[in-house]
Amino acid sequence: MKLNYTATALANKDKAVRITKTAIGGSCVTIHFNVNCSEKRPWDFVFLVGSHHKLGKWLPEKAIEMVKDPDNDHRWKASIQLTAHECRDLLNFRYFIGYYLQSDPTSKKQLLVSSWECSPTPRCVLPSVEATKGGNKLCGTTDGWLNQQNQKEIRFRIHGEALTFFKPRHSHRPSYHLKVTPFDLRHKEVGSEDPDDSQDNIPLPLLPSFSQTDVANLNSHDPHFHDQHMTGELFHNNEDYFVFRTQSLAVENLAFRIELFSRPESSRSPSRHRAPNAAISNGLALPVQPITPPKLERFAIAYCMPSSFQDTTFGEISLPLIAKNQQPIGQIKIDYLFVTSLPKMCNPGQTMEVSYSKHWKKRKTLEVGHRGCGNSYTKFSAVRENTIYSLNKAARLGADFVEFDTQLSQDKIAIVFHDFHVLVSVAKRSPSLLDISHNNNFNNTISNGKNGGSRPATPEQAQQNGGKNTHLLVSNTEPSQITDFHQLAVSDLRLEQLRLLQVHHHQALDNQDKLQLSGGPDESFEHLPFPKLLDVLQLVNPDTGFNIEVKYPQGMQDGTHECKNFFERNEFVDIILQDVLQHGAKRRIVFSSFDPDICTLISVKQNKYPVLFLSIGVTSRYVPYVDVRTQSSQMAVNFAACAQILGVNFHSEDLLKDPWPVTSAKQFGLVSFVWGDDLEKPETIDYFRSEILVDGIIYDRIGEIESRKNVFVVERKVRNALFNKPGLSPSPSRTNSVDKLVVGTLNGVGSAPVIDLKIK
Repeated sequence: MKLNYTATALANKDKAVRITKTAIGGSCVTIHFNVNCSEKRPWDFVFLVGSHHKLGKWLPEKAIEMVKDPDNDHRWKASIQLTAHECRDLLNFRYFIGYYLQSDPTSKKQLLVSSWECSPTPRCVLPSVEATKGGNKLCGTTDGWLNQQNQKEIRFRIHGEALTFFKPRHSHRPSYHLKVTPFDLRHKEVGSEDPDDSQDNIPLPLLPSFSQTDVANLNSHDPHFHDQHMTGELFHNNEDYFVFRTQSLAVENLAFRIELFSRPESSRSPSRHRAPNAAISNGLALPVQPITPPKLERFAIAYCMPSSFQDTTFGEISLPLIAKNQQPIGQIKIDYLFVTSLPKMCNPGQTMEVSYSKHWKKRKTLEVGHRGCGNSYTKFSAVRENTIYSLNKAARLGADFVEFDTQLSQDKIAIVFHDFHVLVSVAKRSPSLLDISHNNNFNNTISNGKNGGSRPATPEQAQQNGGKNTHLLVSNTEPSQITDFHQLAVSDLRLEQLRLLQVHHHQALDNQDKLQLSGGPDESFEHLPFPKLLDVLQLVNPDTGFNIEVKYPQGMQDGTHECKNFFERNEFVDIILQDVLQHGAKRRIVFSSFDPDICTLISVKQNKYPVLFLSIGVTSRYVPYVDVRTQSSQMAVNFAACAQILGVNFHSEDLLKDPWPVTSAKQFGLVSFVWGDDLEKPETIDYFRSEILVDGIIYDRIGEIESRKNVFVVERKVRNALFNKPGLSPSPSRTNSVDKLVVGTLNGVGSAPVIDLKIK
């Protein structure tokens, strides 16, 4: 006997999740999923992924592709069948938007995640007891990440005086419209009428190898990415900051066409600009038809070929602008960045099960220990900064998070250290300084060269010692007279060298009363400098969150550079992410960086941890960076909103002059932290905590003046006490709290360009 029936609670077949039970001897349950997607591009599809193997076990490449409802273009449907036994378990799931690309005709099509529901708690349903789930609900999505191994994201930045023309008539145009279009060199160009422009019967992939190019203007009131107009986006030279992005599976065949549009020169006379809505005749106003503005026409074009990048993933290029008559009329300057996907060895599998990339639970202001217990090399501190002991001591003093800096040693090991350079002490070898033959105060002895202050032995002495080049030890003199200091980059020294050599802070000569960098021979492991990031992740109190600042050198406005010849950006970030993704466990972790491109790389390469952009803003204390995205707090807010990262870590010096950027950040749904020397004063900390209402404060010597307790430990104790009360059996709600998902303001001015998934 075959029995079909629908659960009685289902009065509407359009519920978000509809459960149908079918009995054939035994029983099975069919779960119907319906979702409304109001904004979607023609090549996009809606997918369903979840905890059950029929939903892909959270792997996006194994997700179910939903089917469009023939009666409603915005509605997508899917269904799965579960056994009665499987229905006893909670079924978790998410929706996401994706599209397919193909690198070559011999490869399979690959699914790329365009945007997805990244809330920490997924949607869920318990089929054994629930007939429906949800109702009318608005959920936001955020951008996807690089989920395929051969997937790359290319970003072009056009800003400043990017356009240069050779003739005044082009440079005096009132406006320019920019458009960037990618194309595959293997294909015949769209619209080409050249008979020689053929594909030579080369087998080509059925699907494109690249995505559409989006654009964002960081100087706009809405800095989010959006589709380009057919005739490009209005660009004001030396004012706007444009960012273009596209993704590709075959960058070796990818080229870009950059087009410039403007109104025809004949339409720019003063008489044509006046378009009155009414004419005056005999004192009467007569309505007239308004003049339609002339269409934009393309007046210049540039091509960016794969060879333009010279096998680099970051840099600046200058391309010639060619007019219709094939003559060069100027050039355009473009900054480029290639983001590669995270290798599988760094993270075996990034799934959609858990994500905190846009999650921030609103609570009282978190307090973060700067470098653990504070700066110890240029300020007074009882504990050496950025050591395991300093971080654990801050945890014992009640820090909610600890902030520390990470970079790579020469042997590509992620270490915790703040500065890019150290001083290495070496023995002087100048005869003018150590003239032993004319100085009776020195006692000359033969040494094996292990002691500081030695000089090479004479040939006669070396011959007496079996030909070995031994050294003369210079004694009875001050160390400062026989020791010299050389500044070396941390990235030029192996971890073993950093720990064995006598190294000093690069400002040690000016701060001799502060703690020394090199530890003594009797110091314990947790007190030593240069701890590995891996050790910090494993040995610091797991209840204490980490704010990991990723150090990457930048150019300065005074013409200097923090550290040249550094690691390639992608490899650098991959190594740090590998340690964190493999050993972060359940610790609360937030990344941050002063380099906006590093923030972009971290957020695009992985989907688990959030990112803060460290802003220096307008400052008189530090030399500003060249990158204009770092030079103002409002620009930092716009960048964070555009990149869809968690928020901004503001500089206190700039916020004390004008706190408006914090308000602006809140309008975009961003989280606000603050750092700076001003936070040495308790009243300044209280100002940011009580009046500005920032989400986090980073300062030195946390817990020394006022005792405190870790907020996460306190919350856990309160929660445990509630559950342990007799007579109470609370059960956690399975309803997803959408208000905890930070994706910009979903409604109103300044909302993020998200795809709304409406459940009916």
